[in-house]
Amino acid sequence: MRRPFPWLIVTSAGCELGSRTPIAALDGAKQDVRAVDMDADGDVDVIVSFDGKIAWFEQPGWVRHDVGVGSVFATGDLDGDGRAEVIAAADDGVVVVYANASEYESLLNGGNASDVEVYDVDGDGDLDILVVGDDEVVIYAGPRWNVSTFVIRVPGAVAVAAYDFNGDNTAELVIAAGTTVFFYENGELEVLSEDLLDARAVDANGVAAVASTKDDTVGYAQYPFENLVRVTETAHGVRAVAAADLDGDADVDLISACFDDATVRKHSFCRDDLVFETTIVDADATGAEAVAIADINGDGVLDVVAALETHLVYYLNLDCGTASMANASKNSKSNTSASITTIVVFVIVAIFAFFAAALFLWTTRPAIRHRVELSLRRLRGDKLAAPRAPPTEDRDDGAVASTS
Repeated sequence: MRRPFPWLIVTSAGCELGSRTPIAALDGAKQDVRAVDMDADGDVDVIVSFDGKIAWFEQPGWVRHDVGVGSVFATGDLDGDGRAEVIAAADDGVVVVYANASEYESLLNGGNASDVEVYDVDGDGDLDILVVGDDEVVIYAGPRWNVSTFVIRVPGAVAVAAYDFNGDNTAELVIAAGTTVFFYENGELEVLSEDLLDARAVDANGVAAVASTKDDTVGYAQYPFENLVRVTETAHGVRAVAAADLDGDADVDLISACFDDATVRKHSFCRDDLVFETTIVDADATGAEAVAIADINGDGVLDVVAALETHLVYYLNLDCGTASMANASKNSKSNTSASITTIVVFVIVAIFAFFAAALFLWTTRPAIRHRVELSLRRLRGDKLAAPRAPPTEDRDDGAVASTS
């Protein structure tokens, strides 16, 4: 179902996520999941990697399409045709591009890749490919992507997320490297946190979000970064984290996949108390490995997708009613509230209705027009002529009625 206004995400504070809805039965260890419109038909599709393979499920009907091999992947419209490509790292280290999720092309040698990301890092309008592996983050600039243009040496690096935090039209990077989380900006690699046990997943969408598995920690940091806030230390075996403004309050919330206690959790930022409130979305999410956030059913509300042990599922966002401008993709630039837009539209409609009613009365009620003219003349201080009878109106019974 194509939305008439795809930029309008309708959300509200206090939204809750509904019960689990299956997309497909899918056995095997899951590595990653993304939710994007693969075929440019206006519907959000779901892509998942499992047991070294990649498949995407097309709406409507969740029709399965097998893409190819790969354990880690990203998506992006590399060729500008409006349809997403899948950029995946195969077991032999070769990064391949599956054009239109079918035909593939070997692009580059990514080494022992543990993560792949796609983002316009240099702000030139072409998407770039970031590959993490062998203690490095390697950036391959578009539109060719066959030669590494930049290498960032990061010992232990396992994951990367890119986002333009400072608004300079180039990307900053958040890098997970075991016990340490780094932030890369303007050629400088800085430590964001160095007291975690196993930082293995990151997301960047207005904030930096981190999942550290061995110490059951979900972390969060706002730009300009000073330290990593521990949102929770009871996310047992957390494997993945995703960030987006789920409740439309202009603050980014987090979703985590917790493998050890089989839960999917929502961490909502409470501005009044400056803390996160954690709620369990699914208490029976066995094998929770990966999560993503997108508008699954096209109703303008951000939903959650999760890859579990035996199923690919989603959770709809319920009870929402405030409009906000948002983009939930991993490459989104902002999540900005649009409640002001709603107010402006209401005021414009009210003004239009007032003037329409005034015009109707002016053209159909001579007596009203006469009184308005007299009032305006008095305000101007004009000398009024001798009183005269005001215009009359015809009545339905044929008689003439005075309007004075």
